[in-house]
Order: sequence, then structure tokens, then C-alpha cells
Amino acid sequence: RSLPWAMAIGIGNAMEIIVAFVVIAFLIWLVARGRRRTSTPLPSNANRASTRTITRISARDAFVKESRSVSADECWVPPGREATVAGHTIHGGMLYVGQGLSSITGLRVEPALIDPSLPVRRSSPDRSGASMTYWPSYRSISPECRAAYLDWLATGRRDPTAYIGYVFLYFYGLERRALAEAPQSDRAKQDLPAVIGEVEQLLEVYNGNGSFRGYATQFLDVLKTLAAGADEIKPPMERTGYELPVSLRVGIGRIVAVGKPLPSDWALSWFLTHPETSLRTPVRRCSEEFNELFRARYAREFGDGLLLKPNRSKLKMAITPASASFGGQVELSMDLPDVAALTAPLSKLRQIGESCAADLDAFSRWVGRNVDAPKTIAAVALLPPELATTHDSQEPRGLWDWVEKTIGS
Repeated sequence: RSLPWAMAIGIGNAMEIIVAFVVIAFLIWLVARGRRRTSTPLPSNANRASTRTITRISARDAFVKESRSVSADECWVPPGREATVAGHTIHGGMLYVGQGLSSITGLRVEPALIDPSLPVRRSSPDRSGASMTYWPSYRSISPECRAAYLDWLATGRRDPTAYIGYVFLYFYGLERRALAEAPQSDRAKQDLPAVIGEVEQLLEVYNGNGSFRGYATQFLDVLKTLAAGADEIKPPMERTGYELPVSLRVGIGRIVAVGKPLPSDWALSWFLTHPETSLRTPVRRCSEEFNELFRARYAREFGDGLLLKPNRSKLKMAITPASASFGGQVELSMDLPDVAALTAPLSKLRQIGESCAADLDAFSRWVGRNVDAPKTIAAVALLPPELATTHDSQEPRGLWDWVEKTIGS
């Protein structure tokens, strides 16, 4: 009450200004709050339902042509036939051409299926495969890649300079015909000899690519083994992967099942191809001498061969195809004992193998220093006794001939 009227009036004006600011700030807050409400996402349930709807529509649009039930035989071009796609005439068959064939899993289009309705840019083929994906399918690759792939097929499929991705794309179809359809279809089974021959020829041309060599070798090993009779399987002598070869497991399994002793060649194969066997330098450098010495000492130790009792573990083989059509491994089973589960016989074979490698060590070092030199008497003298008198070399042979002529009987 003691303040002057001027001051009272000033305070009143200040209060009005403060109130005005508060009101304006409140109005701004209301407007901002309304805007935030209009831009707030949908509730979680509604949002998930919307996403599912969009996904379902896009999937239906992408696979509308593949949703029809089409058998593989409808799209398969048999061996010896020809197909024409985008102006390319492809001889020899063994292709899937058409529409509506799903993958083995049924989740997508068969990667090897050549769809004639898809665009092909013949004017600019991508021969280097620069735009190819890691797991290609004919549907997903670019029109430039389709042009290069069709051109490779039409020119004989044997160009050694071709991009390996095109070779794999063709190989996918061969895998499907042999692994997925031949076990269920007599018509597909009749194509197996042609498929085996085709993969053998591809392997001769593209053996330099480690990935293709691994898949193709495993594929052939399985097909040849399943198609061969008991006496037609030959023991493999080279390790090709991280598991025992299928041919060895089937071959020895058949021998064990009928109660016969294990021949020396199969024993040697088991030792050489087992993934846990450490192959020392003499084994690799002097393979001929090592194999001969192993057979001799195996026969000395076991006579006609090691007699194995059938074990309870049955033979199950898992092959991993290169094609994504299978969605993973393919398991094959046979009513044979699985020798991969045996450890005691392998331990005996390793003792023989290690003794042979140790006794060939000196001869191996001589070979390493004299790679292309003929075997002298000094070199032959480094061999174990089992090999010294049988090793065929010009200088020792001359000595034996002279001794025989001089001394006679």
C-alpha cells in the first residue's frame, strides 16, 4: 500500500505480460501435442498385422507363376534333346526349362530353372560374372548374366575361361535330377549314366576351381557308389574332403557284411583317405614305394587280410549339394555297417603306415635332392629290404644281370 501508484501500475503491466506469455506457451504445447499424436505409430499389434499383409502380398506377387503344381519332368529337357531360349539353341539337354517349378524345399523357385519369359540382354553379356550373386539362380541374375550363361550353354559348356558361377548354375540342375528325382522316378533314374558322364567331363575342364572340384567329386563319389555292384567299386587312394569317401565306406561295409577279410588295397585306402591320418613327406613324395611297402607289411601282419566284425552303426551318408534348392544336407542310408565309427582297426593300420613312412625317410630325402635323377645303386640301398631287390632301376638291374651271368645258379 505504501508503493507509489506508478510502481503499482508498472507491476500490473508486468503481471499481464507474464500471464500472456504463459497462455501463449500453453497454446504452443497443445498444438505440438496434437501433432505428436497424429504422427504416433500404430499400436504394436496393428503394426505387425500390417507388416504381415505387405509381406504376404509381395510374396504372392513374386511367386505367382511358381505357385502352380508343376512336376520336374515337365520342365526337364532329357539328354540328347535341344532347347531354344532367347535365340540360343542349346544342344545336349539335361536342363530345366519352363515355369512353375519350385525348389526342393518349396520355398522359392528352382535355381536351375531357365524361365524363357525373363529378359535376356544379348547385346551386353556379362561373361566375367561381375554382377553374379554368391548363390545364383536363373531368376535372380541380371539379363546380362542370363545372356552370358545361355551363350555358355549353347557353345558346348566346356569353355575353360567361363565364369565358374555359370558352371555351378548348370550343375545345380544335375544335382537335383540325380539326388532328388532319381530315387523316386524311374524316368529320372535312366538319366543317371548321362549325368555322371557330364559331371566327369565338367570336372576335367574346371578341376582347377577348388570349390567346384570338391562338390563335383563328392557328387560323383556318391552316384558311382550307389550305382555300382559289389565288385565294381575301386578303393580311392586320394583324400578329397574332411570325411571318409563314400565309396570307401560302402566298399568296406560290403566286405565286412559278408564276413570276408579286408584286402590290402582297401586297408591302404582306409589309411590314406582317413581325415585324421597325418601323411608324412615320404608318403606323399614316394607314394609308389610307400604303397608297395604298406601292402607287403600288411600281408606279413594279417595274411589274407584283417577280419572285421560287423558293428551296429549303420551306414548313413550326408552329402551337401551346392544348390540352395535342397536347403541343406541330403541324407542317404544303406543297410551296411559303417566303418567310419571303427577306431581299433584303423589304429593297427596306422602302426603299419607310420613304420613304412619312417623306413622310407632316408630314401625320401635322396629323392628330394635328386628329383629327376635315375635311381642309382646308392639310392636303392636306402630302401627297406622288402623293396631293395624288387625296385626297378637301370643301374641296379645291370648289376643283377652281371651277377647272374657271372655266378649263375
